[in-house]
Amino acid sequence: MRSFEPAENRQSTPATECQFARTPKRRGAKRTVWFSVAVGLIIATAFVVPSPYIVERPGGAIDTLGEVQVKEGIKPIIRVDKELASAAENTGELRFLTVSVSGTKERPRSWGSLLIPLFSEAEDIIPISVIYGSNENDKDARIKHAAEMRQAQLNATAAASRELGRDVRAKIIVQQLIPDFPAADQLREGDQIVAINGAELRSAEQLVAATTAGQGAVAQLQVRASDGQTRTVTLQPKKTEHGYFYGIQLQTEYENLPRVDYSIENIGGPSAGMMFALSIIEKSLDEDLTGGRKISGTGTINGASEVGPIGGLKQKIHAAHQAGSELMLMPVENCEDIPERVPAGVFLQPVENLGEAVQAVRDFRDGKKLVGTARCKTAK
Repeated sequence: MRSFEPAENRQSTPATECQFARTPKRRGAKRTVWFSVAVGLIIATAFVVPSPYIVERPGGAIDTLGEVQVKEGIKPIIRVDKELASAAENTGELRFLTVSVSGTKERPRSWGSLLIPLFSEAEDIIPISVIYGSNENDKDARIKHAAEMRQAQLNATAAASRELGRDVRAKIIVQQLIPDFPAADQLREGDQIVAINGAELRSAEQLVAATTAGQGAVAQLQVRASDGQTRTVTLQPKKTEHGYFYGIQLQTEYENLPRVDYSIENIGGPSAGMMFALSIIEKSLDEDLTGGRKISGTGTINGASEVGPIGGLKQKIHAAHQAGSELMLMPVENCEDIPERVPAGVFLQPVENLGEAVQAVRDFRDGKKLVGTARCKTAK
């Protein structure tokens, strides 16, 4: 009366079927394990093997009107000499923007670590060769960036002083001569280049611009030696894949500069120059230039008050946004680098020189309408 089959009818066939049914599953599991191990090894290797890239991301936004903690205590980021200093209150912000770089030539990013930056709107993956020279190491880069910062501070002091009506004189000095270039045999380190083709030089950038515009044409350089003797040197720049060059590394020195102290540590490069100059002007005028507005900016500056291009514009726009800036000043020469998507709340105003930057800040303070990125269309 039992409703199940006898035991002998449930021995061989079901057992055999179960045995065959398990065998493919066991092989599939092995394949899965091997595949998982392989993928894991690939991923692990990707996060170990170095790539030839570094990552640029938004850095800080440092208020040049504020204070900072340094080894000696709390100091103003920029302090102007008492002969320039004004008693007017500074109620707003003038922030210079930085780029945070992840990775170096000696410690580059791994391939796997590039995955997230690849999809980030605020980050860029940059070839190491763009940042470093072929024979440049990390120490060399730090020294170079520190020297650029010092020169930016000198240039800013000179540009601001001129904007305030002070008579500041620039000396364009030959710092280093590059072998196998035209200048190596005719100039000496320490020579001052006074003029090119009869035009007095007020900045090193003027010499570079004249050389580029000449497209390889022979030029007459008026040179003053360290002993005061003057001479005229005829040079034809050498053509390279990057343009025309005499093979001169220049340094700008200034006479009749007021004293301005900068308390900035562990930040290098020249791109804060314009904001340094604006801060000096703000601290020297008998007016509140910012009027309580939050303003950021980036741009190199030379002694002739010309605002020059910078790197990492996209990252600096995001840094301005994160700092809550309402207005961001930038170089006209970076107009082509403006990203398609700009964070809401940041108004971009390209400028060509320091005077234009000062006027933009005043107009923004007074509620006047700025032209914004339409300025790019009228750039020279």
